[in-house]
Amino acid sequence: MTAALKWVLQDENVHTTIPCFSNYEEILEDLSIMENLNLTPEESRDLKLGTDLGLAGLFCQQCRQCLPQCPAGLEIPGLMRAYMYAFGHNKPDKALETLRGWSPAGLACRDCAACSVRCALGFDIRSRALELVGVLENV
Repeated sequence: MTAALKWVLQDENVHTTIPCFSNYEEILEDLSIMENLNLTPEESRDLKLGTDLGLAGLFCQQCRQCLPQCPAGLEIPGLMRAYMYAFGHNKPDKALETLRGWSPAGLACRDCAACSVRCALGFDIRSRALELVGVLENV
């Protein structure tokens, strides 16, 4: 997290960032980053871990290129945002809030045998949707 915050704060095109924190210690940690934005060699390595492992990542960029591809018209960016809350931030309540009004049966991915949606970042949309079914079923 420290490396990611330093990285984004070094971008001259970024004028605002709103880091997520859950307690006072995390606020202090975020503020301390402002004292020195230089990445340590370990932080530079950490930023490349996902790429080095060939992982698509966890966070959808909300580009919306997926929307016209889904034959069921599923609101995929909202689904991916819920996935981020549930599995990236471990905040299932926030995921449920994002999915308000959806039911497990309402996720068309359950009945779609071969998902034709191709995410620009390489996410497997169908498998992530099916993982969210578990979150919805635990309500």
